[in-house]
Amino acid sequence: MALQGKVETEVEIKVPDDKFYNIWSKQAHHVPTASPNNIEAVHVHDGDWETEGSIKVWKYNIDGSPKVVKEKVVLNDEDKSVTIDWIGRRFVSGIQSNEDCPSC
Repeated sequence: MALQGKVETEVEIKVPDDKFYNIWSKQAHHVPTASPNNIEAVHVHDGDWETEGSIKVWKYNIDGSPKVVKEKVVLNDEDKSVTIDWIGRRFVSGIQSNEDCPSC
C-alpha cells in the first residue's frame, strides 16, 4: 500500500532571517561550501539561481549513502519565508525512500 500526500515541517535555525532568505533566494550555490561533508553539489536543472520556480538538483549523502533530489523553491518576500518542494521523492512513514532521479 502506498501513501501519497504532503509533508510539512518547521525547522528552527540560529541565523538572521534575512541572511537565511538571501541564501535560498540568491546564493544556494554556496551551500555545498558551507556543508561539504553532507552536501556534495548543487546545480541548476531548469531556470537560474535567482528566479523563483527554478529547479535545482542537489547531490548529498546521509551516513555515507549518496542521494540526489530535485527541488523547487517558493519564496515569499513579505515574510521572508522559504518553501522547498522536493520533486520525484517519496516519503513512507516519515522516512525518505531511496528512489532514482532519472533525469538528474
